Amino acid sequence: MTRYTFGFSRDIAIPFPDAVSATAAALQAEGFHVTQLGEPEAYANGKAAQPAYAILDACDPALLKHSISTRPDLSLMTTCRAVICSNGTGATLCISDPYQTLGKSAQTPSLAGIVQELNGRLWSAYLRVVLAAAEL
Repeated sequence: MTRYTFGFSRDIAIPFPDAVSATAAALQAEGFHVTQLGEPEAYANGKAAQPAYAILDACDPALLKHSISTRPDLSLMTTCRAVICSNGTGATLCISDPYQTLGKSAQTPSLAGIVQELNGRLWSAYLRVVLAAAEL
């Protein structure tokens, strides 16, 4: 299993396109608006020399509005990211962890509630994909 320090990550035994769809659906189920960056279809169709990957940005507009009113610069961190990479046997799923990306700032009283909510919802989306992949 691949390990990264800025988020939740795991190799999952489902095809890359299915992993991208499952991750987007899991984030949406947690209330995030999801935007896909890049053109992973080119990678998935073998038109690029590197492994297939997709980058998903996930944002909750209500949480973004709350974070701006609490601390404007925090709004930079309320858009979270998921990266899905083809790994030859399935996909590697990585989802940002606000506690890791914010470090000690995550413990600041004015931020703690927002960070805790983001963390819980992202962890739930991550588990949704990982557990679904394990059932296949």
